[in-house]
Amino acid sequence: MALLLLQVAGSILVSWKYPEPYMDEIFHIKQLGTYLNWDFATWDDKITTLPGLYIASWIILQVFPIHKFLGLVFASRLINALFGSLCWYLLRSLKDPKTSEIIMLYPPLFLSGCLYYTDNAALLSILLSYLFLKNKKNKLSALIGLFSIICRQTNIIWIGYFVLIEISAGLGPSLYQNIKTIWKQKYAIIQTYFPFIILLILFIAFLIVNKGIAVGDRENHIPVFHFTQICYLALIMALYTDYDQNLWIKALKQLKNVFLFLWLVLISLGVTYFTYEHPFIIADNTHYTFYIWKNILKPYLYIFPILFEISFIYLFFRAENSLRYFIWIFCSCVVLIPAPLLELRYFIIPIVTFLMQTKTKFSKIRILALYAINIVTLGIFVFKPYKNIGFLW
Repeated sequence: MALLLLQVAGSILVSWKYPEPYMDEIFHIKQLGTYLNWDFATWDDKITTLPGLYIASWIILQVFPIHKFLGLVFASRLINALFGSLCWYLLRSLKDPKTSEIIMLYPPLFLSGCLYYTDNAALLSILLSYLFLKNKKNKLSALIGLFSIICRQTNIIWIGYFVLIEISAGLGPSLYQNIKTIWKQKYAIIQTYFPFIILLILFIAFLIVNKGIAVGDRENHIPVFHFTQICYLALIMALYTDYDQNLWIKALKQLKNVFLFLWLVLISLGVTYFTYEHPFIIADNTHYTFYIWKNILKPYLYIFPILFEISFIYLFFRAENSLRYFIWIFCSCVVLIPAPLLELRYFIIPIVTFLMQTKTKFSKIRILALYAINIVTLGIFVFKPYKNIGFLW
């Protein structure tokens, strides 16, 4: 309950300080306003995602037209807070309450949840799709999955991830035996998950017609091979999970392994030749990533490969199932590596999917620390702006 109150309070405070659309909200709220005027043909070319967020918001505001007396900006942010609350509720159904709280306290997710951004809607729709998938309602799951893709195109990968997780649920540790089992059951698997095959075909058709994944602002979202993105994720994920000293020691001991030494060499080469400095990250000093990149990552990047490798190993030991871990790594690579920009919000769904498949015991100190971080960053955003521009992640 404290988390929900903090999220709503955050939306109210942000709307008090910033009554006009803020940063990316300029495009999102303008597009929602266009839909509320019953103009569904006009599209802002600066928006990269499909209109799922605006469609959902439009439906809500048709039923509860709170924008008529609260204003569209405040109403939009309250809708996003509602989406965040529903995410928390679904996570409690899919996982334990403490883990769901930790997930929703991920600072970039919390702070973006106080604005009208796409993160909460994208997460909510993918969680709802997974809930129905777990309950064997595959047609409904695929239908909601379609809407999830309309909220954010890369959600197709996470729909595939959850399908693979369900397929692998009854498999053992032997890779060879698992392949044999899947091959024997291939027709039953195709029949069971056929709605998702249709979904994949529709998505491929979209890519062909659209000539790419982004629907707007393509010049700033040209796919690259940004290998270091998956390394950033591993480090953040290892630090964000609960601290286990024994697992960290176990991970460090694995560095003597010859195979893992070769993996370290590959990580070093990948970081050296496939790290990108997007113009956005050096042009905007009101994002914390600007300072993380400028003062930590860029000048000391040469020491990070060893930290990245230890993080990968630690997460492997932390994962409940090695097959699921490698599926997660693969899906995270497909989503993150093509992205040229280091943006902490891109890691939200990878972090959620990992924590959902992992047994964790978060201490009260860690939870309180996350509350403190979010309260402080919210306070800085509202009360300590730089030239009337607040600091975001």
